[in-house]
Amino acid sequence: MIKNISFYHEYGWKKNETNQYLIWFKGFITNNNFDEIAIEISQITNNERITELINSIDGQFAILILNKISSKIIVICDKILSIPIYYYKIQNKIIFMNYPYKDLKQSLEFENKNKTLLQLSMSGYCIDKNKIIKNLYKIEAGQYAILDNNSFKKNNYFIFKPWSKIKKNKELLVNDLNQILVNSIKKLIKIANNRTIVIPLSDGLDSRFIISTLKYLNYKNVICFSYGKKNSSVSQTAYKISKKLGYKYFKINVNYKDKKKYFKSKEFLKFIEKSNNFSSITPLQDVYEIN
Repeated sequence: MIKNISFYHEYGWKKNETNQYLIWFKGFITNNNFDEIAIEISQITNNERITELINSIDGQFAILILNKISSKIIVICDKILSIPIYYYKIQNKIIFMNYPYKDLKQSLEFENKNKTLLQLSMSGYCIDKNKIIKNLYKIEAGQYAILDNNSFKKNNYFIFKPWSKIKKNKELLVNDLNQILVNSIKKLIKIANNRTIVIPLSDGLDSRFIISTLKYLNYKNVICFSYGKKNSSVSQTAYKISKKLGYKYFKINVNYKDKKKYFKSKEFLKFIEKSNNFSSITPLQDVYEIN
């Protein structure tokens, strides 16, 4: 099988190289080092041990490891597919890509066009293993793939099972949930490493939980903002919350004529090209305001 890697340094991707290994990675790991974990994984031949080791990684990441001596390639994506890795497979050729639009924009061919575009327009994403572009696939959430000689196999190291029942009383479940939520903000603080955390604050529960937990954990370097029409109830509530918690706050007044122009601009089209993952619609909330 002919193998190729078409990766770009853009969009946060980094490359490290040794005499034996080429490692591409993006994201963050809170409990280990990218290079060390990648080399350890590449040296393991037992799938159960690989699964165990990948499951131990805490973070949001995508990794591609090439053993330059054996030509073996291992590709890993995290449990929520926060960073996709694609592969283009046709006949006896396979190309791994981190930004397929750049390589394929001149030769994109729809697959099951009516079916997939209907799914995409109704749900916002492709269902199950359906895809939009012919011969273009991706490593799914909680998966790793190994290409060794002429063998290419994808394996699940994690499967989300919401149907599994946990037999605990309500008080224990509430305590577990509280611990999980607080730990998630502790990870955010660790990743921030005393940098400024900027919170788009609304009058809803999600952003209010984040900012309240940051305060509870005594993280001081926080700025809040909201956006919308002048004197909107959302911004008034956001201001009151941030003031009560002692965090800086600013408001972005949105001019809807300017917003409409932005969505017709070349800059916005460039953003859509960069964020296109060929399997779901790009979320547009906050795009204009943050821009």
